[in-house]
Amino acid sequence: MYPRGRIVEFTNREEGFCDSFILVPGMTIMSNTFLGIVYFIFLMYLFLGISIISDIFMEAIEVITS
Repeated sequence: MYPRGRIVEFTNREEGFCDSFILVPGMTIMSNTFLGIVYFIFLMYLFLGISIISDIFMEAIEVITS
């Protein structure tokens, strides 16, 4: 038993219950601090990708308008 619950998984498939990179088994028993840090790093990763794409788009607009 953990402070935030326990893991119970039911499946009748042979290849496994969940093969997702997003839905990690045991995520509900991880601490809120750890999950907050992981979500913050992922959010910064997304913002970095958006800024790179926006930079490329703005360069293209500058070329078109010049």
